[in-house]
Amino acid sequence: MQPCVAEYSVSSFSVCSVTCGEGKQTRAVTCVGSRGERLPNRACVGLAKPPSVQACRRPACYTHVTWHVTDYGLCTRSCGGGVRERRVSCLDMDLNSYPEARCGTATKPLAVETCNAKPCPRAQMVPSVQDPRTRESTMTGFVPHVPEDPPAPRRQTDIAFPPVIGPYCAQSLHGCCPDGHTSATGPRNEGCTQDDCVRTRYGCCLDGVTAAGGFGRAGCSEYPTAVQHKAPSTLPSSGNVCSMPRDEGPCDKWKVRFYFDSGAGKCTQFWYGSCHGNANNFVSMEACQRECGNVMMTESGPAPHKGTPRRKGTK
Repeated sequence: MQPCVAEYSVSSFSVCSVTCGEGKQTRAVTCVGSRGERLPNRACVGLAKPPSVQACRRPACYTHVTWHVTDYGLCTRSCGGGVRERRVSCLDMDLNSYPEARCGTATKPLAVETCNAKPCPRAQMVPSVQDPRTRESTMTGFVPHVPEDPPAPRRQTDIAFPPVIGPYCAQSLHGCCPDGHTSATGPRNEGCTQDDCVRTRYGCCLDGVTAAGGFGRAGCSEYPTAVQHKAPSTLPSSGNVCSMPRDEGPCDKWKVRFYFDSGAGKCTQFWYGSCHGNANNFVSMEACQRECGNVMMTESGPAPHKGTPRRKGTK
């Protein structure tokens, strides 16, 4: 009686598991005898078993890459014209990042827009803001941008330098009008209204001619600004600095700063108007914590609540 001869038998590989990109193909591998009868796998022990799976590659998949945007943040002003910002990124549908050129810079959505343009009935209230570092550290919140109907054609200079209203008018082609709020449409204040100081954002100084530079007639000669005062002979100690209340200052070119909130016992973000204010004002959270992180506040109450309106005449 002849000994049983066993060997592996293989089928053809299947079609690729994907229609694009990299996938796999499979096939059946069985142990058979000399007449093709199927044998248990132990009969083929010692034989090299052919692979049952192999990689396959199809044409590259099309990756849909487009502009994605987040929701707009809070407005920098509650009235009188402010701006609000959002994040804009070139991403695929899995939120992987790509160079902006892949999405087309000409179709990039705006990251800044004007808001709350209605005139202020009373003193401006500075809004609270979300921490931008928190939003920048995650990809959540991005959705594909759906463009609106295309606007009517504009002059090339208008497209490159669109008119800007609010704290960003200095970024426009011809800078700000004398009101410090509206962007000029040409050189030498072209396009700016020639109304007197009554129509400017902060009204007139007591001379009835000069436009005030901020709330409470800031910048007027009858109300000297903080720059005109002599500097103290000694710098305030960390304890004194950290006990000072939050002070946005009289100007309105808003930027994010940090101050030590003595009521909460921690450094907090706030909107700073870019001029004056007090020394409890730091460019970063780290600088605030370095200066005030170990200061124990007992003698002072909590800092003014966000949104507290400026009082007329306060400096």
